[in-house]
Amino acid sequence: MEVNSCVKSLLLGISQYCSNPSESSLSQLLRHLEVLLALLKANDVDQIFNSRNPLGCECLINLTMLICADDVDQHVMTKIFHLLYLIAQDNISCEFLINSVNIMSSLSTYAVKHIQAEDSCTMKQCLQLVEKVSYGRQVSEITSNLDKLVAYVLEKINKPGSDLSSICLGILCNLVSTNISIQAQVKGMMNSAHKKNLMIYLRRDSNSDKISSLSLITHCCWGETLASKFYSLKNVTQTLKLLFAALSNIDEKMTLNRSADLCMEVFKHEEIIQQFIVFEQKNNCAYKLLMMLSCDVPTESACKMLELLVALCRVSFLRKSISERILKKQQPLEVLLNLASIQMSKRQSRLSLLAMDLIEELCEEVVDQSFDPDESNWHESVLMTICQQLTPAISDDTPHVSDFLINSATLKILKSLKILACLCNDEDILNFIVMKLNSVSVSEVIEHQLTHNLIGLSQSSQPEWSETGVEVVLFALDLSLKLKHLVPELEKQLYSTLQDTRIVPFLASAIASSDRIKIQMALRLHQEALPLPDFPAILLSDRIAYNNDKNSHKLGADVFQQSQMKSTDTQKKHLQPSFISNTKTEKISKLSFPSTSISTDEGNKENIHELIAKIQGPEGDATETGMNGKTSEIVEIYEHKISSLVTKENHLQDLLEAKTLALAQADRLISQYRCQRSRCEEDSRKMADMLKQSESKCEEMLDKMRAAECDRSSMSRELETVETENRNLQNIADHYDRLQSAFEDKKHKIDVLERNLKTSQQEYVTLKELHEMIQKHNEKLKQQYTQATSRLEDVEEERLTLLKRIVELESSVSDLTQLVEEQDKSYNQLAQKQSERDVTIKNLKLHLSKRDEDIKELKIKVSSQEHNKQQMEHQVKERNAEIKKLNSKMDAIIKKADMIENEKKQLQAELAESNDCRLNLQQKLDKQAQTLLMITELSNNIRGSQC
Repeated sequence: MEVNSCVKSLLLGISQYCSNPSESSLSQLLRHLEVLLALLKANDVDQIFNSRNPLGCECLINLTMLICADDVDQHVMTKIFHLLYLIAQDNISCEFLINSVNIMSSLSTYAVKHIQAEDSCTMKQCLQLVEKVSYGRQVSEITSNLDKLVAYVLEKINKPGSDLSSICLGILCNLVSTNISIQAQVKGMMNSAHKKNLMIYLRRDSNSDKISSLSLITHCCWGETLASKFYSLKNVTQTLKLLFAALSNIDEKMTLNRSADLCMEVFKHEEIIQQFIVFEQKNNCAYKLLMMLSCDVPTESACKMLELLVALCRVSFLRKSISERILKKQQPLEVLLNLASIQMSKRQSRLSLLAMDLIEELCEEVVDQSFDPDESNWHESVLMTICQQLTPAISDDTPHVSDFLINSATLKILKSLKILACLCNDEDILNFIVMKLNSVSVSEVIEHQLTHNLIGLSQSSQPEWSETGVEVVLFALDLSLKLKHLVPELEKQLYSTLQDTRIVPFLASAIASSDRIKIQMALRLHQEALPLPDFPAILLSDRIAYNNDKNSHKLGADVFQQSQMKSTDTQKKHLQPSFISNTKTEKISKLSFPSTSISTDEGNKENIHELIAKIQGPEGDATETGMNGKTSEIVEIYEHKISSLVTKENHLQDLLEAKTLALAQADRLISQYRCQRSRCEEDSRKMADMLKQSESKCEEMLDKMRAAECDRSSMSRELETVETENRNLQNIADHYDRLQSAFEDKKHKIDVLERNLKTSQQEYVTLKELHEMIQKHNEKLKQQYTQATSRLEDVEEERLTLLKRIVELESSVSDLTQLVEEQDKSYNQLAQKQSERDVTIKNLKLHLSKRDEDIKELKIKVSSQEHNKQQMEHQVKERNAEIKKLNSKMDAIIKKADMIENEKKQLQAELAESNDCRLNLQQKLDKQAQTLLMITELSNNIRGSQC
């Protein structure tokens, strides 16, 4: 289903719901709204809902009427607000909503009616739509219920915890930033509680709340203590950081737009510009913003960033540094040129034009600067790349562009011509421009404007495109005038164009304009064209006189309109539907036949009746013979007249049907007119009260003015004397200012010197203390060094004594080892002897055991030999005692050997420890020697600094 048919069915559903608000009509209306929301795309919005489409106009008028109506279902209102929010996303449709349909009046009326139901979803949607529509657009003072809406918004701001507080803060920020009268009203209504709550919003995590509250403080509290907190020398850096941090957040479009607008508002104050210059040099904000555009940034956000960059370049103190940072690096220049060369479309036309504006500012700065010889290559390369990129833009693409983009395409050609004209002022790049410039494209552009421009055709339906075309022709001819000596084709084309009569309206419009540059170019071209033989000077003078006469009439009309502006402004906005209905009825009335034709038809009918009466009358018999020949002709005429009457009757029947349809439509428009008439009457009552108040104020002012006139004569005399005194005082003040500036400079130098002196004194004191500490430490180190040397000598003596003792012990140990070896040998011999004896003892025992039997037999022999046995046992005991003595001697010798070995190990350990102590002491002595060298160097440095 097409969108137009959906809009028609929606209009039918609205009319049915208004005439009979039943369940069926409500469900049908909801279904039509849902279908339109599903089919409506962003590309179709500006084509349907604009001033040139009557179907879209009527749909928006009916929707605004439903918003103001009572007892409308909440589901319908949510769908309507959703649809209007989608329409407001497009700039053209949003302008039509606020200027022609006056949607702000309807939304403020709805918000005031439903103040009690502030928690509802429709109230939130209504306020969101108000925030969307009011951003960056002028809202009329006489919008109905606007003062109540402002009071409600201020009341909601005092409740920071509410869901609607952030939306209300954004609405108030939009209204204050673009409307001076509302700004004055808000200033009068704000109190200390509102200012405290604004500080609460500034402490939140939300960037949108911070920027909105800061914008309110800037617009409404400038010059007060609250604004001075944020823009003082201490805090202005933090404020600028907040603004540029919000600019880097691409997701929040409204916050980014408000922060950019606030930056441009702040740059109107010189004291902030001086602080921003320092901030921009440290943070390089312009370069960062331009590099952000190389990423996938939404078109609206990119346009706002470029608008801010153009505003920064128009600040005289900033343009030089910004142009150097952007143009000396290849990447930002490529980004800027890519944006400028974007193909013209609905969404990206403004982006391309803003990029061209920025390039123009940068080129003017580069051409005006005087560079060093080292930077001349950079200067030429930058200008050549810009020229190479922009020369293809001078071509007539307007036939291939839609009606919506004619003005944008013409503007792009104009800006390209301006940049090339600026670059022609540089002699180094002039030859390069001549090589790249195509004279055919310049001639095509001029020819298209001369053929199709509405100024040349004496029409004014598209004044914007017409004025832009005049500038295109002027700049193209001025460029041809600059390059005519280098390009002969341009010279021929220039003189042929100046002799063409079609150039007269363009030159006349430029000479009669208020723009100084256009007047200068037109006079330059006029001076060049005067010597030409076919120059239409008389036509030019007639055209200038005609334009002056027309401008004088316009000035008189403007004065008359300004005198009656307040009384007619409401009627222009509220009688828009009646105007549409009048135009429709006029169109329908044009279909009817003129009154003269109806009177002629009645005369023809009378003539036919007379002919019939003559034929049928008594005179017909007498003249029967003469009339027989003419009866056939009369009958034919009669039949022809009847057929014409039948066709006219059919036409009248069709006209009657058309008028019945027009009457039905007129009834519907009359009902709309009555609703709007009631609104107009309310506004007229308000205007009458305001008129009475203004008349009373005027009478008071007249009395004051008479008193002021009486005082004026006396004040004039005093003023003359005061002027003379003022001149003298001015001279004194100038002298005082010079002295004051010199005094401030000297005072500043003295302060700097005092600070340096204080810092040097503090450094001297600290160095002196450090020197004393080093001297004390040096003395301690010397004492420790002497103690260490004495201890080292003692340790060396002990070491020598220990070495002597070790030598003696080693000699004694060697002697003892020889003794031990000898004793070992004797012990081994005794052990062998003992073993042999043990063997003999065993043998003897065996022998004795064997001889036990013989003993019995030889008891007699034993008794005889007992004496021998006792002697042998005595000998064995003596030998055992000797063996025990030898064993005890061996144990003592072994113990002595162990003791000697232990003493040897202890002496070796003491030697190792003494060696370690000696090494540690040597390392300490080396470190102390190094510290002594450092101390001497520091003392020498301190003495040198003191000298």
